[in-house]
Amino acid sequence: MQLPAGFPTGTYLRNGPNHPYYSDRGEDHYFDADGMIETESHVREKNAGRKLYDGVLVYNGYTLLGNLLKNLLRTGTTFKSTANTALLYFNGKLLALMEASLPVEL
Repeated sequence: MQLPAGFPTGTYLRNGPNHPYYSDRGEDHYFDADGMIETESHVREKNAGRKLYDGVLVYNGYTLLGNLLKNLLRTGTTFKSTANTALLYFNGKLLALMEASLPVEL
C-alpha cells in the first residue's frame, strides 16, 4: 500500500486517558485516567499493582476534599499528573500535558 502523492510526511502521535486500573476506579471521572505514557504516578500505581489515587473530577465538594486528603495521606500529593490531555513539541522537546500539572517530557 502506498500513500497518495503529496501526502505530508511526519509522525502521528496520540495521547489520551488509558488507565490500566480503570475498572477499579469506581466513580472516578474518565479524565482522571493516566495518559498513554508512563508518568511518575503511573509508575507508582504499576509498582503497587493497584489504584493509589482517588479522582478529583467528582460531582460534589465533600467527595473532592475527601479524595484530595486521601491522596495526600497515601502518596504525599493531592492528585496525580496524568499527562493525558495533549502533546506539544516545544523547544526541541516533546511534552505530554495536563491542565493541572507540569508537563512531562517524553
